Amino acid sequence: MHWDDLRLALAVAETGSAASAGRRLGVAHTTVSRRLAALEKDAGALFFERVGARMVPTDAGRAVLTVAADFAQRIGELDRALRDEGADAAGLVTVTCPELVAGVLVGVLPRLRARHPALRIRLRVTAQELDLSRREADVAVRVNPDPDSSLVGQRVGSTELARYGTAEVIARDDPPWVCLDEDLAGTPQAAWEAAHVPAERVALRTNSRSAFIEAVRAGVGVGLLPRAYAQSDPSLVESGEPISELRAGVWVITHESTTKVPRVRAVARFLVAALREIVI
Repeated sequence: MHWDDLRLALAVAETGSAASAGRRLGVAHTTVSRRLAALEKDAGALFFERVGARMVPTDAGRAVLTVAADFAQRIGELDRALRDEGADAAGLVTVTCPELVAGVLVGVLPRLRARHPALRIRLRVTAQELDLSRREADVAVRVNPDPDSSLVGQRVGSTELARYGTAEVIARDDPPWVCLDEDLAGTPQAAWEAAHVPAERVALRTNSRSAFIEAVRAGVGVGLLPRAYAQSDPSLVESGEPISELRAGVWVITHESTTKVPRVRAVARFLVAALREIVI
């Protein structure tokens, strides 16, 4: 069997007649009928039977058409992949990340734009994991365990959290705390705070990461911050060892369906390289 003949049989099944299939494929209906008859003769089975005005697949026809439809899908995917490989990295790419990572990403975007000036970036900053399969985002930077099987990711490093505060706050015997609010109760950090920080010592709760950082800087209390982020701030002092159970991997992730799209691939590759230079 040849692909051209299988493609013809698919057109007959989808349109219901040799004439309609011929119009779709740009050939005479007599050619469709002749080639379909030759295909059935070679296979030793009838693929279609006439029911009223329509040509309907037989059991043998349905079996062949299932294989032909799968092959057609694979041919289409290959064609799209080849077109994408030859395309430029241009257009809109949506990147999602947690709030604390956003500052790092914004800092490296000028380098990305210099390398790919035709790219446009939408940055969606959220603690929620947007659904890459539904194209809520194209590339995600996540701080979490290994991605699931439908996602393609590279681990670029890890993050450690430790207690930080101003020198004045850290010097106190029982310093107050800044903690995450109930909106973020499902995060590992919030779970640790609930288990280790007495409620009466919590001076402030907030669902904003930026407000959390500013509160710690202002001396409201001690708070858990990523070490690489906090160590660059001279106003903050580290107290004690990093929290070992809060160590987590940092990943750059895309969905398997977009890994060959040039603009998505370009952004993902750039972020992997850029973030590996920075200990988050």
